[in-house]
Amino acid sequence: PVHADIVVDDVDVAVTRAVVAGAKLESPAKDTVYGRIAMLADPFGHGFCLLQFSERGYDALLEG
Repeated sequence: PVHADIVVDDVDVAVTRAVVAGAKLESPAKDTVYGRIAMLADPFGHGFCLLQFSERGYDALLEG
């Protein structure tokens, strides 16, 4: 299987566009310490995530 993480400016807009284009929403967008993420699959079943990073991005994971 192939899984891609795709960084976007607006997760909610990108999810809508992906679903209209045939993607299946597997996990709705949710907020995390590093930003916002949604999990989808393309029409062939390959998973991908749409990511909208916060200002700190993955560095926020290093904070206690």
